[in-house]
Amino acid sequence: MMKTAKASLIPAWSFLVSAIPIVLTVSIFLPYYVTETVVCLIAGLVVCSRELRERVFDNPRASWLVLPMLIPFYVAAFYHNYKGIGAMALLLAAVICAMYLRRIMTRELFGRLLHIACLCSIACAGVAVGQKIAMWSYNPFFRPESMFFNANYYGTMAVFMVLVGTYQILNHVRFRWVYLATVFANLLGLYLCGSMSSLATMVISVMAMLLMFRRKKLVIMGAFLVLAGGILVMLVPELYPRLGDVEDTFGSRVTIWSTALKGIMETPLFGRGPEAYPLAYAQFGGYATYHCHNLLLDTLLNFGIVGTGLFAAFVVHQARQLYLRYKHYICREQCILIAAVSLAVLVHGVTDVTVFWIQTGMFFLLLFSASGIQPAWRTIPRRLTVPELLPVPTAILKWQ
Repeated sequence: MMKTAKASLIPAWSFLVSAIPIVLTVSIFLPYYVTETVVCLIAGLVVCSRELRERVFDNPRASWLVLPMLIPFYVAAFYHNYKGIGAMALLLAAVICAMYLRRIMTRELFGRLLHIACLCSIACAGVAVGQKIAMWSYNPFFRPESMFFNANYYGTMAVFMVLVGTYQILNHVRFRWVYLATVFANLLGLYLCGSMSSLATMVISVMAMLLMFRRKKLVIMGAFLVLAGGILVMLVPELYPRLGDVEDTFGSRVTIWSTALKGIMETPLFGRGPEAYPLAYAQFGGYATYHCHNLLLDTLLNFGIVGTGLFAAFVVHQARQLYLRYKHYICREQCILIAAVSLAVLVHGVTDVTVFWIQTGMFFLLLFSASGIQPAWRTIPRRLTVPELLPVPTAILKWQ
């Protein structure tokens, strides 16, 4: 009787494990508290399940990533940064989810998740249009946020989805109309939300991805469309009203950056924990907002020179691994997508820190999990050695 009951639980458990990536992907396009709940549940499941825990943490490098993340807990507690403690716990849960995704990711699963994300983003664009219509009579300049808390976060997700849609169009023949609709819907959402930083980021990152795919004709066509659009907006400024706010927006950014620098000089080594900018503007009387609106300054203020150095070392290591995979023809298409999305984060990071949000950050980590897709020779019997198949550097072998 006990054996029968245990055997009946195995298919249910397998279904639950296989459904985790899909549930997580859908949750990213729902309100942020849904995403937070799903991320915490998945992280708890990974930690509590021996099978999943061994699968995720069997690599010693995993502890190198998780253990340094415990330091900001104590730093945030020391400065009574209680929001920072909660944000750090959520960040740790997101990293555990990302590590799990990286361990189980395959080409087929990654393609399925991107397809689901495209469909969800089209629905989000429909929500943004509905919000704009509903608010038009009250505030014609209203910036819809769709399902992403504020307009800038929605702008970041729209940039990510334009990149994903373009990637799918270039690499997949099936459902191409879905991906064309994805690009159009997210360009519309990007226009409605009025995020100037996101618009510039989208142009730069899409052009870079087309160049990496060696689609020179599309690059020339895109440059012509961007030039034509810029001329049209200059002739008819009413088409993009937010251009009139450039001076005020930049002025507020300068005030925020100066306040952040004062906070960094106050606690240079370890920072004050996540979400430290509200503590800084309360102390120095700066511009009241959520973060520093600059990726480097926000990281330094939150984690200090020590934390930023550890984070930079990890980023450099991952960039090197990505380059080696690309150089040796291991999932080249996915490498290009990751590189383009990472470029978008860096470009947008000059004037905003939208990647430090549960929805945008988790989606970036989901895309980055494609770096864990195993090359074909990993499935070949062990009697064949790697050098007989492909001259892959030992650095990749150690990481895999």
